Amino acid sequence: MARALKSLPSQWCTVAFLTVVGATTVSAQDAHYWTVQYGTRSGLLGGAVIGSVADISGTFYNPGALARADSLGFAIAAQVFEIERGTLRDGGGPGIDLVSNRSGVKPNLIGGTIPLGFLGSNVLAYSLITRQEGNADVIGRILDPPLDPGSGLDYLAGEIRLESTFNETWAGLSFASPLGGQKFGLGATWYVAFRTQRRREQVLAEALQTSGTADAAIVLEQFNYTNLRTLGKVGAFYRGSRITAGLTLTTPSVRMAGVGDYGANEGVFVADSGRVAPTYQEELRADYRSPFSVGGGISVGITPSTRIHGSIEWFDALDQYDVLDPQPFEDQATGDAIPASVVDERRSVVNWALGIEQRISASWTGFASFATDNSTNPEGTNLGDISLANWNLLLFSIGADLRVGNNHITLGATVGWGDSEARQLVNFLEAVAGRPIGESRDVRFHYRVIRFLFGFET
Repeated sequence: MARALKSLPSQWCTVAFLTVVGATTVSAQDAHYWTVQYGTRSGLLGGAVIGSVADISGTFYNPGALARADSLGFAIAAQVFEIERGTLRDGGGPGIDLVSNRSGVKPNLIGGTIPLGFLGSNVLAYSLITRQEGNADVIGRILDPPLDPGSGLDYLAGEIRLESTFNETWAGLSFASPLGGQKFGLGATWYVAFRTQRRREQVLAEALQTSGTADAAIVLEQFNYTNLRTLGKVGAFYRGSRITAGLTLTTPSVRMAGVGDYGANEGVFVADSGRVAPTYQEELRADYRSPFSVGGGISVGITPSTRIHGSIEWFDALDQYDVLDPQPFEDQATGDAIPASVVDERRSVVNWALGIEQRISASWTGFASFATDNSTNPEGTNLGDISLANWNLLLFSIGADLRVGNNHITLGATVGWGDSEARQLVNFLEAVAGRPIGESRDVRFHYRVIRFLFGFET
């Protein structure tokens, strides 16, 4: 869309800006690696369990811990209800904030063990996790705003619409074996990851200049793809009487299959000139990648009832690559080639978490944690990229676990927040015909999220 809008008359820049904002507010999870946590206890500890995971969520956090876990029963963990809010202060001009709200239920983890007698003390487990998920339909409209008398415009109207969905599911098979008596465990999980993503951005706009000239613009850009890839995770785990620790390595992913399509349609009509530039390209090779990472964690029993947990994980960078590789298409009026691209690029990040576990009684255990979730997007991210979120998140979680017989019921909540600089492409209240709208400046983007967690393990 950014490529297409560069060629539009200046009065359409307002619409371009609103499209940027819409895309930004719905891509939170797509640019963060620690947004989703798995399992009840692990979720309340903010993921600070690489060195202390004690249940079926070890399939993800540390496969080696499965050999020393306290409970490996079947789990349907953490049906999470999430409320997101993104606000771009003065995004459309002084006093005009651009806001996006979204809410919904997010699945988390389904997992359990596969009991086979010949395994002995070894553990074979399965898991199905939602690694990333987002869904939004954002609409922005402009209708006869209060234009400055010297703008040269008598009337301005338009609509932008952004539809964005993405989902990534990992299916895993884990194997763990105890080592060194009762203290060590070594394990690995093999994952097959299936990802789908679709985005459609549409602009319709009309303007009437003071001279009587009527202008119009129709701009559409969309892409859609599915990707299948594989990756692996290995983990080592130590469990002592007072201290536990773990180390994990996650491999880069390897593409197995993927296909997608790309479409664009530009119609711009200004005075006695115009352009028409459509394309639709199918059966394009689709690629999506996740990086190499190294994680470590430790937990220490401060008292018989209190335990402190900590984890840290480093993620490698990903150089820019083509998610889809559409071919340039032709401006039918001039014959010029218009470039097209759908790309991804990620910077290296480090995330960490600290948590506290407090046994209140024989049945109740309380949890609290603080964690980071840093954006992987590099500087200069643009609309050709599949993700736009560039804010670093801070997350605070609190909750409790109730044990009833062999069952565990968990309730909790997480509050997250993040801010970032965003470039104001236009100033809507200073629209002027024939030149860029207003003076571009930096504004602040505010992101807030609340999650309510419910989990059950047996």
